[in-house]
Amino acid sequence: AAFNSLDARSTLTTNGLVVNLPSANVRVEERRAEGFATATWRWSNAYSVESGLRLETSTIKQSGAIEKEKTLTFPKPRLLLSWSSAGMQARLRLERTVGQLNFNDFAASSELDLGTVNAGNANLEPERAWLAEIGLERRFGKGGAITASISRARVEKIVDLVPVSGVFDAPGNIGSGTRTEAKLGVTLPLESIGVTGAQLRVNGTWR
Repeated sequence: AAFNSLDARSTLTTNGLVVNLPSANVRVEERRAEGFATATWRWSNAYSVESGLRLETSTIKQSGAIEKEKTLTFPKPRLLLSWSSAGMQARLRLERTVGQLNFNDFAASSELDLGTVNAGNANLEPERAWLAEIGLERRFGKGGAITASISRARVEKIVDLVPVSGVFDAPGNIGSGTRTEAKLGVTLPLESIGVTGAQLRVNGTWR
């Protein structure tokens, strides 16, 4: 369980005129709780199944320039199938993920050196997704490894910038979409060329 809070006070003056910023003076409070249960079954040295369920609930209350309160509840199931043998491992993961909200997105902010002003958005909700991932890992030598994975996610409530009050931008939800990622990682021990205790690591991501 956790309690989070933010007090924000902002003013903006342009050419001697005070600019009315949405959510310039707000207090945001969040009461969050999460419970979970997991179960693991290994029916041989090579195969295992891990399952879990998390239940997350949070109540977000805003006061000041905007008076608003909402409660969000998300079940987050997870299933992981693994196979391993002689330095090789393969994984299949199915999971429901929920992003964490940034409290600063609820309040107005300015970056005058960049010339940008973001308004706060009281209606912001966390991004959530159904994720499927396949991963492979091959270990060799003393600390060497090659890992590869590809994932596909069906994403809801994608967070990006949206117009607020017809003048400013603010973080907000823009709808649903899909996200595909492929990752490749290589770790090479350098002892074979005489550099003891050193490794060369290369990681790449295509999204």
